[in-house]
Amino acid sequence: MFRESSIENLIGTGNFRDSGCEYSKSCLNCVLEFCHYDISAEKQKRNRLYKQLIELDKAGYSSKYIADHFDVSLKDIYKLRQSNVYKRMNQ
Repeated sequence: MFRESSIENLIGTGNFRDSGCEYSKSCLNCVLEFCHYDISAEKQKRNRLYKQLIELDKAGYSSKYIADHFDVSLKDIYKLRQSNVYKRMNQ
């Protein structure tokens, strides 16, 4: 019984401000698969990589330049571009 009541106390209480993060202006309309604040350092690093990749893509840099910039293979860049996270973030 204590557990249920404590969960109920957490839901709908407090002042939730949908202020988003560096990846999305709104938490409720976020494109990330996992919340930036709730994920591991590994996933945060991947999200930053996606964001930088999108910025370099939009600036018109070549795949070769981007791969060299991140010190990864061209194959890795192509895999990142095909991922669902990249596609959602690049909308």
